[in-house]
Amino acid sequence: MQFLDSSFWSIVPPLLTIILVLTTRRILTSMSVGVALGCFLMADFNPLGAIQSFEEVLIGTTDEEGNFIAGSLTTTDNMMVLLSMIMIGALIGLLIKSGGSQAFAEYMSKRINSGKRAGLMTCILCSLLMIDDYFDNLTSGATMRTISDKNKVPREKLAYYIDSTVCCVNSVSPISSWAAFLTGLLATGMIAAGIEGNSYQLLLQSIPSNFFIFICLIMVYLVAAMGLNVGPMAKAEQRVKITGKLVEHSFSGSSDEEDSFGDVEPVKGKPMDLIFPIVLLICMVLFFMLYTGDFFTSHNLMQTISNMEGIRSLMYGLVFTLIITAFYFIIRGTAPLADLGNAAVAGIKSILYADLVLIMGWTIGGIASSLGITEFMISVFRSNIPPALTPAIMFLLCAAAAFAIGGGWTTFAIMVPVVVPFAVATGADMLLCISAIIGGAGLGATCSPLADTSIVSATSGEISIIDHIKTQAPYSIICGVIALAAYLVSGFTGSLIFGYAVAAGMLVLAVIVMKRISVKSLVPHISTENRATTLFSNAADK
Repeated sequence: MQFLDSSFWSIVPPLLTIILVLTTRRILTSMSVGVALGCFLMADFNPLGAIQSFEEVLIGTTDEEGNFIAGSLTTTDNMMVLLSMIMIGALIGLLIKSGGSQAFAEYMSKRINSGKRAGLMTCILCSLLMIDDYFDNLTSGATMRTISDKNKVPREKLAYYIDSTVCCVNSVSPISSWAAFLTGLLATGMIAAGIEGNSYQLLLQSIPSNFFIFICLIMVYLVAAMGLNVGPMAKAEQRVKITGKLVEHSFSGSSDEEDSFGDVEPVKGKPMDLIFPIVLLICMVLFFMLYTGDFFTSHNLMQTISNMEGIRSLMYGLVFTLIITAFYFIIRGTAPLADLGNAAVAGIKSILYADLVLIMGWTIGGIASSLGITEFMISVFRSNIPPALTPAIMFLLCAAAAFAIGGGWTTFAIMVPVVVPFAVATGADMLLCISAIIGGAGLGATCSPLADTSIVSATSGEISIIDHIKTQAPYSIICGVIALAAYLVSGFTGSLIFGYAVAAGMLVLAVIVMKRISVKSLVPHISTENRATTLFSNAADK
C-alpha cells in the first residue's frame, strides 16, 4: 500500500463504523460503510482492487505456496459460531412453543418477585455457567428474559448483567473455552521468550492480578443489589417506571419491539420443559469439552482444559440437545412435529440478523488487522517505557485495540504471543502484563458495538446494540479507570495488596457517588407523579 505510509489509517474504518452506528442507529448500513472504506484503503482506492480485498477478507485467499488462508466467514471457529447461533435460535423456538419459558417464569415469580432479585439471579446464573461466552450469553437470556420482564427490569439492564458477568467469569474461569484459547497463546509466547513451564499454570497464576475483571464483576452485583443507575441506564429505568416500556429499540434498531415469534402460539407447558433442555445442554457441552480435550484417553484434567475446543463442543452439544429435546416434546405430546418444526424455523429466523451483524463485525476486524492496526497501536507506545508502567500501558493498548477491532479473542491472539517475550526482555511483571491484556480486552469489548460478545448479549436481551453499549459503557469505563490506577500502583510498588487497596477505596467512592446520582435520577419521576396526583386531587375537590 504505497499510498498509505502510516498504519494510522487502520483505525479509520472501525472508528467511522462506531460513530455511524451510534449516530444513525443503522447497524448494517454503518458496518457496510466501514467495510467499503476499509477495502478501498487496502486497494489504494482502486475499485476492482477493493472488490478483491473484500473477497480476500471475507472468504479468504491463498499464500505463495498455494495454502488457503481463511477469511472472516470461512474461519472454522467463526463458521461453528454461526451454526451454533442458528441452532440456539431453533432451540429457543422449541422452548417458546413448549410454553416452558412462561411456565418457568410463573413458577419463579413466586420466589423472584422484585427487580433486585431478578438481577441478582441473572448474575448468579451467568457466574455459575462459566463455560463459553456465546453459550452462557444465550442460555442466560433464554432462561431469565421472561422473569426479568415480569419484574419490570429494563432490557438494557438485563443485557448489561449478562454481558459484563459472562465476560468477567469466562476471563478467569479455569474451565472455560477462554482458558483453553489463552493457554495455547501463552505457550506460543513462552516458546518465543525461551521460558519452560506449564502455560496453563501461568494463566492460573495471572488470575489474581486481573484488577479490571474482579472490579467489573463486583460492580455488576452492586448494580443489581443497590440499584446503581447512572447515565442512559437511569433513563431506561425511568422509561420503564413511567411508560412500562421494557425496550426502547429492538435488536434491529427500530423504535418498536419486534416479536420474532409472533406466529408461534405457545402451549401450556411446565417448568421442566425449560429446565430439562437447559440442563441437558449444559451436560452435553461439558461432555464434549472433555471429549475434544481427550480426557477419556489421557484422564488428565489440566491437559484436557488446555486442549479442549469450546466452540466445537458447543456446536456438538447443541446438535444432540436439539434432537433429544424434540423427541422429548413429541413423547410428552407437547405439539405435533410440524408445529415444532415451524417454531424451530421461527427461532432460526430470529437469529439470522445477529449472524449477519457478527459477520460484518468480524470483517471490519479483519480489515483493520490487514491495514496494520496492531502495528499502529504499538507504535503509539514505541518509546522506552519503564517496566513499572508496562502493565498499565498494555491495559490501555488492549482496551483500544479491542474497542476498534471489536474482538477480545482477536486482541488476545495478537498481543499475548508478543507481550510475553516483551515482558521478559524489559523486566516487566509478566503476570500483571498477562492480566492487563485480558482485562484491557474485556474493557474494550464491553464498550464496543462491534464486539461479538456485545452483539450476542444484545441478542439475548432482544434490544438494540446501541442501547446496550450506551447503558453498559459508563459502568465499564468507571471500572477501567479504577483498574488502571491499580495497575499503576502495583507496577510501581510490586505489590498486589497495594493495588487492591487503592482499587477498593476508589470503588467505594465510586459507589457512593453513583448511589447519589441514582437517587437524584428518580426525583423527576417522583415529582411528576406527585404533581399529577396533586392536580387530580384539586380537580376532584372542585
